[in-house]
Amino acid sequence: AAFGGDCLPVGACCFGLDGCADDVKEADCVGEWLGAGSSCADCVSGACCNSDGTCEYLYSEDCTGAFQGADVLCADVQCAVAPDNDICDNALSISDGDTGVDNTSAYTDGPPDFNLCDNFDVEQVYNDIWFSYEASCDGDVTISTCDTVDFDSRLAVYASCGGAMIACNDDCGGANNTLSSELAITDVSAGDMLYIRLGSFAEGGTGTGVLSVSC
Repeated sequence: AAFGGDCLPVGACCFGLDGCADDVKEADCVGEWLGAGSSCADCVSGACCNSDGTCEYLYSEDCTGAFQGADVLCADVQCAVAPDNDICDNALSISDGDTGVDNTSAYTDGPPDFNLCDNFDVEQVYNDIWFSYEASCDGDVTISTCDTVDFDSRLAVYASCGGAMIACNDDCGGANNTLSSELAITDVSAGDMLYIRLGSFAEGGTGTGVLSVSC
């Protein structure tokens, strides 16, 4: 393809607000090199809302908050402050019974690991909020938003923050077909800690409702 060349791969080199150049070797890129075979069509920058309500102009792949869209400026958006339990380390402690939930201002912070259940080819739990629960019995724990939330919810459970997912559910098949969620953790022991991640099937598809837990 290029006889006599040095055979090093080329790709897009992004400069943020200053633009992009195609067919650049990694060593020659003074911006962010997007990898071999990439093109400037992959170079997308815009406003990124952080969980503390601040905004930065970033590449979409570098945004750990809520990306507001290609070429959107921070001056044109109003970033909301995330709820306290937006991350697992700040999980809200709950017990058996009902807890009101609202993920309207939550950011997507957890890993894209929604793969232990039917995920409809979407591995992320968007706009997630976190709860910690200490099992009150030896037996089974049921966690549910089935027919109690007004958005397309997802539930996932972990044994620890940063640990592997142990259960998940997208749709519970409730009486009202609300695309809400329910799962059961079997054979728990009293005192076991569970970290519950509640979020949405689609980014921005947020709402309010009730999270129910029973043992």
